[in-house]
Amino acid sequence: MYNIDPTASMQEIHVNVHHASAYCMHIEKEDQKLWYHDIKYCLKTKKYPKRAIKNDKRTLRRLVMNFFLSGDILYK
Repeated sequence: MYNIDPTASMQEIHVNVHHASAYCMHIEKEDQKLWYHDIKYCLKTKKYPKRAIKNDKRTLRRLVMNFFLSGDILYK
């Protein structure tokens, strides 16, 4: 057991109750684009998507090397 001094100051713990589960609040809305949309965009325009961060750009560079675009059709 613990010995607690009743005169000692204690920090308050604040608990908030939400009516939705916590995991539901962290889910981002999915875009309706196909999985290869960014690869195709990079091959067509030779640019990265505007929302791409440094790690995304590196991943896209590696993925783009395995695909080629013929007209509007993407081949692996």
